Amino acid sequence: LKKKNLYIMSQNIDPFNLMEKSVSESIININKIYNKWYSLLNETNTFSNKKFKFYTKEINRMINDIEIDLNDISNSMKIIENNNNKNEKFKNIPKQEIQRRNEFLKESKNEINNIKIKLSNEEVIKKINSDKLKNQEFNNYNKSNNYTNYIKHQNEIKDTEFLNEQIEYKKSLMDKQDKELDYLLGDVKTIHEISLEIQKELEIQNKILGNLNDRADQSLFSINSVMRQLDRFKESWFK
Repeated sequence: LKKKNLYIMSQNIDPFNLMEKSVSESIININKIYNKWYSLLNETNTFSNKKFKFYTKEINRMINDIEIDLNDISNSMKIIENNNNKNEKFKNIPKQEIQRRNEFLKESKNEINNIKIKLSNEEVIKKINSDKLKNQEFNNYNKSNNYTNYIKHQNEIKDTEFLNEQIEYKKSLMDKQDKELDYLLGDVKTIHEISLEIQKELEIQNKILGNLNDRADQSLFSINSVMRQLDRFKESWFK
């Protein structure tokens, strides 16, 4: 709504008709916007809803423009009333018309005041403050949740690193154990081979001892045979 520069008004000019039409259209428009604003008030979070904020600014702007126009109309009415008997043109404005214009002015002011009251009533303020608080709580929750997720993610990274370290450590232990088993198996194999060698040596020694025993037995038998022959010789000699 464009401002009308009507605060300077000549006694020969009556712009009321133009102003009346402009204000009437503006009031119709502001009521339409108010209805949209009121729907958003009840259906959305007013603190975060961009349309609600836009309509709020638009309504306040229109209220300001309409009030300026109504003030200009009020000033024009005062001029008409003060010069009704002095100016020929104003004399042509009947008292009923003046009364009608004053009624229009009064009704228009009441219409705007009612909208202003609706915009700032206790329930509206309560809803707006509640939405603001909810939005802050939601943001705080998101921040807290994001921080919690960050900590959780960091812990998961640490857990993964720890598990990887444990896996590497266990792998190194297993490699070490495998090497030790290889060494042990090598030692066992060596001991087994030594045992076989010793067993072979013992078998050879046993064979040698067996042969020696056989020879000793044969020698003893031969000696005994010779001794018996000597005994028989001695017996025959002394007879």
